[in-house]
Amino acid sequence: MLSVAITGSTLLAVIGLLAGGVGGARDAKTETIAGILSRRMTDEAKEDMKVRPLPVLPLARFFIWDEAMQTLETSRTASGLDGDFRSGSSKLGASLIGRSQISLSPDLPGVFHLEITIESPAAAPAGQRKVHRYETLISP
Repeated sequence: MLSVAITGSTLLAVIGLLAGGVGGARDAKTETIAGILSRRMTDEAKEDMKVRPLPVLPLARFFIWDEAMQTLETSRTASGLDGDFRSGSSKLGASLIGRSQISLSPDLPGVFHLEITIESPAAAPAGQRKVHRYETLISP
């Protein structure tokens, strides 16, 4: 009876560790995806700055991605995906939602401030998603 109790306790501990490991792996995957998408968004912001006239600032873009990092929808207008960004996306397969915004750097002339926000899960309303925020300075 004692050996059954010890075996049962050990199995419960191992199952608990496995569940924690799976959750940690899921969080690490989301962090990695958010990092990759932030680099992609930085490149796209630099391209936007080359194409669009710079006085049109702040320049914002909204994105919705699936779990495989494929873009489901993108918008350059606040009225486009801003509602999805606040209330959650109803797009089938939406996993992450993001926003990039370029503004003039107040301290450095000719340099721009890029703020990137990537949140998951995309279907949850704002405030209930895990937020990944990145900021950098870029020049055209």
